[in-house]
Amino acid sequence: MADAVASRLRHHGLAGRTVTLKVRFGTFTTITRSSTAPEPLETGPAIAAVGRALLDTVDPAPGVRLLGVSVSGLAAPAGEQLRLGDDPAWSSATEAVDQVRERFGQAAIGPASLVGPDGIKLTRRGRQQWGPDDEPRSSFGEPDP
Repeated sequence: MADAVASRLRHHGLAGRTVTLKVRFGTFTTITRSSTAPEPLETGPAIAAVGRALLDTVDPAPGVRLLGVSVSGLAAPAGEQLRLGDDPAWSSATEAVDQVRERFGQAAIGPASLVGPDGIKLTRRGRQQWGPDDEPRSSFGEPDP
């Protein structure tokens, strides 16, 4: 999710400072947690790190129906000043990923966790990442004829 948000930010020439995590439980109770970074974020790993820290404050025991991450406080990306612990290779890597996607489409490259036997599983806006497949299934788990 963080990679997809970061890709859209970079596509529009933006970065954001506030990362928001939205969690909806099985009871339909919805909570949000947010954190504002000192510098604008525009890479998947940076957004994911903040999102993971926010998720660590949530107890998923009641069961999670929906999980989302967003970025707000949008602005033009700040000039790149490396800080201790920053990995300069991420800047080159994200540029390369953006170029591959621009040339070959969104399904051409992505996180290894999304790769399956049929290639990269993309999640479209408005479609659930986890849940029912496109094909209706019978009560026994087999596709309906």
